[in-house]
Amino acid sequence: MMATYSLSKSELDANFLEIIKNTFKTDRVSIYVEEEMDETAQILSNPERKKRLDMSIKQLRNREVIDFDLQKALEENGL
Repeated sequence: MMATYSLSKSELDANFLEIIKNTFKTDRVSIYVEEEMDETAQILSNPERKKRLDMSIKQLRNREVIDFDLQKALEENGL
């Protein structure tokens, strides 16, 4: 079994360890830790995503807003 937990450092406490112990029933588990990038930094780190974001901001400032009705689109496509 595998699980991914995304939490702040302040949430790394004895309660979290108990959750791990109760979730995984075997005697041994592996724990992999990595720093998460803040969502804005993640978007801006990718040149293509940054370009799309900049374009969307420009369109919004120019009032080039597209109305989209998800329910209508689903109905039109038989979903």
